[in-house]
Parts: sequence; C-alpha cells; structure tokens
Amino acid sequence: GRKRVLLLPPTEAGTELALKRFGGRDPRRADHSAAAASTSRVRAMPARPPLALLNAVAEAGGYFFDLVADDAAGRAATLFLPRGWWHWVEGGEDCEWHVAWGGSFYSD
Repeated sequence: GRKRVLLLPPTEAGTELALKRFGGRDPRRADHSAAAASTSRVRAMPARPPLALLNAVAEAGGYFFDLVADDAAGRAATLFLPRGWWHWVEGGEDCEWHVAWGGSFYSD
C-alpha cells in the first residue's frame, strides 16, 4: 500500500497555506472551543495535486510525497513529524497498512 503525505512547516507561510487550502482551526487563535472546531471545514487532499499547489507547498518549505511500506524486507515505514508541523496522510484504495501515532522522548 501507499500513503500520500503532505507536510507544511509551522511558519507563517506554512500555516497560511494550510488554512487557505485545507481549512481547519488556526492554532494561533484563542478560540479552541468544541463549537469552533465543529464549524471548521477540513478539505481532502487532492488525488492529483495541481502544479500550483505543489509549487506553493515547496515555496512554504513543505513536502508532498508518497510513503510506501517496505513489504519485501518485512519492515514498516517510519515518518517523523517535527512538533507543530501541519500534516495530512491519506491512503489509496490499495492501502492495506495502517498509521500508528506515537510520541517523542526528545526534548527541545
């Protein structure tokens, strides 16, 4: 299986692109209520992102890529997400593996 991954840094440019293109709640705002979260609309990542979106991601310092599990060697794929990074992970129709979230033991 394959997962499509989009990462955007927690910079002004990354946050603006994340909110403009994909919606969601701005973590910089004070209103973190359940009502505010329920009214935010999160849009799906496009199956074939347009060149303009890929360029905007690159200009913001982000990444868009496919993550593939290494089935032949019997190892799982690992993706480290730095603190504060915007991220989307979506699987395709052939995706037979899952994503497990974990914490980091590293401090600043």
